[in-house]
Amino acid sequence: MLSLRGWQRRGAMFAWQGDVALKHAMICVAAVVGAVVGYVLLTPILGFPIVSLVMLTALIGWLTGGRWRLALIVAFVATLLIWLTFAELLLVPLSLGILEEVIY
Repeated sequence: MLSLRGWQRRGAMFAWQGDVALKHAMICVAAVVGAVVGYVLLTPILGFPIVSLVMLTALIGWLTGGRWRLALIVAFVATLLIWLTFAELLLVPLSLGILEEVIY
């Protein structure tokens, strides 16, 4: 909504809330791209729950400046909600990887 309003006024669609170092921004982008590549490569082996929990914890913990307890809680809740939404509600098969042997 705000983007459309800015577009109508011919102003900037998004504005930074302060100075952002280009190096820091590129490191963040590289971390997210690396996490996506790692997710794609590791999910068939380790399974969605493990990879998602570890990846989200690492990214959130690093991007929040080391708030690891918060990162773990958010990652656990997000992984659980994604699993319940896609695997249980929408019946999208998500790989269990090594957990498949344990569960079944």
